[in-house]
Amino acid sequence: MVSEYDPEGRHYRMLRDISDHRKVSTALNVADGSYRTRTGNPIPKRTTKGWMLLIVWVDGSMDWVRLAEIKDAYPVQVAEYALANGIAHEPAFNWWVYKVMQRKERLIKRVKSKHWRTTHKFEIEILKSVEEAYGD
Repeated sequence: MVSEYDPEGRHYRMLRDISDHRKVSTALNVADGSYRTRTGNPIPKRTTKGWMLLIVWVDGSMDWVRLAEIKDAYPVQVAEYALANGIAHEPAFNWWVYKVMQRKERLIKRVKSKHWRTTHKFEIEILKSVEEAYGD
């Protein structure tokens, strides 16, 4: 219980898994999920209204959480869940899921490329494998 609070008294909960989802009657239908501009281009409506996700926390507890609350805290996990469960086409997910996944891929590539490109830090050689460390 103590580990869930920081020194300033703020409470944090860590997500373990997203177990289930439900769509409430206030959620937009796929047909109502976009509007057309004057030129005829479809623009998705930016809404998360009507969706709840069943979150399993690290401590084992479970809560139904509104999509609007959880997508900002754990965007990659929610996007992966939406894609895996076939709900990414729904209006509440469609306008942001694919952007989050593209950003995830870019960040991973950037971290990997910088790691392998860097050979020295503070004039000390950075070893890339255990074999290099045990070498000569």
